[in-house]
Amino acid sequence: MYASMKSLREKESTKRVGTSWTREEDESLIQEFAEKKNIVEISSIHQRTARGIILHRNALIYADIDKRVSEEEICNKFNISQCEYYLILNERNVKQGKKTKEEIQEERIVKLEAEVRTMNQTLTEIRDYLKLLTLSTSVNTNSSNPFDF
Repeated sequence: MYASMKSLREKESTKRVGTSWTREEDESLIQEFAEKKNIVEISSIHQRTARGIILHRNALIYADIDKRVSEEEICNKFNISQCEYYLILNERNVKQGKKTKEEIQEERIVKLEAEVRTMNQTLTEIRDYLKLLTLSTSVNTNSSNPFDF
């Protein structure tokens, strides 16, 4: 056992550092994330470090990914954003040598560029709609019905 782990186990707040997780702890951890408890609170409950909580959460997420649990279900189950999900997934892919950090960054850039194009298109549509609305409102200013366009 590492000296730092030994010193952590001597503290009441982190005495379970390095010990195996039980099925009951896994279920409790998942429930705590679903209840939106913060990492510090969860680590206190389990008497582990915040880093240990995050690493174990990620291991549970990897297990769900391997079971083909949907992205949406995982995000809801662990109370994480889609962005966090992809960061965790990409971290795993790098560790497993499936992708390099550069490949992942390039994919992310391509996705962001597509999102920006979609947002620009939506904004253009909104602008055009507002122009039409303004024109039709100015044409109908003499109308007594305010809903007359």
